[in-house]
Amino acid sequence: MKAIKSMNAFKTSYIADIKEKLGFKVRVSPRRKNSERKIKCPDFHAKFISEAIKILQKEGKPLTYRNIQETAFKLYQKTQQEDKVNKYFNSVKVNKSLSKKDIEHILESEVFELES
Repeated sequence: MKAIKSMNAFKTSYIADIKEKLGFKVRVSPRRKNSERKIKCPDFHAKFISEAIKILQKEGKPLTYRNIQETAFKLYQKTQQEDKVNKYFNSVKVNKSLSKKDIEHILESEVFELES
């Protein structure tokens, strides 16, 4: 899977597909030849879009395509950042002779920078 670098990766057709699945009314293009969608939302994008819709509903913000794109992209970036943190900390080997207090002191005193 390619990394998502822009909120435009969450295409409006994907958002419309998810909104329709969640029961929202979606405008149907007059140029559509049949009732079925040509472009289905991939599962990877679907989880971010549906989560973005839920967040916007809780906040009382309008469910515009732009708002959904921005929120979904922020959610994606957050998961990528968490993945980098987990990857880093899973690669760190801790000396077993260190006490819990020593480890906490090391973590508090050093600044860990994440590689891009």
